[in-house]
Amino acid sequence: MTGTISTDGNGDGVNDLVVGVTRDTNNQLVETSTAFSANGVMLSRSVKSTSVDGLSVTTQVDRFGTGSFDATTTDVTVTSPGFRPVPQQTPPWLIGGVHVV
Repeated sequence: MTGTISTDGNGDGVNDLVVGVTRDTNNQLVETSTAFSANGVMLSRSVKSTSVDGLSVTTQVDRFGTGSFDATTTDVTVTSPGFRPVPQQTPPWLIGGVHVV
């Protein structure tokens, strides 16, 4: 499944949110969400990559629209023979592997 959805949430004729879904060269599912201001300036962006087996999800966020990612989280589901998968999520106080107090 690939495609793009654009939304004009306030009816001003400018897309406020654009969401695109593609597959990268490793066949991972990549979902990109970008929020725009009324004059078309990027406000924020997130890119979520899901592994082919669905067991790993990495999310990169540009919270302020600077063009650089300022936070990355990775959620991994660990499997063991005979047991059901157990999701392991990055704690919310970890941003980019640095403990934030």
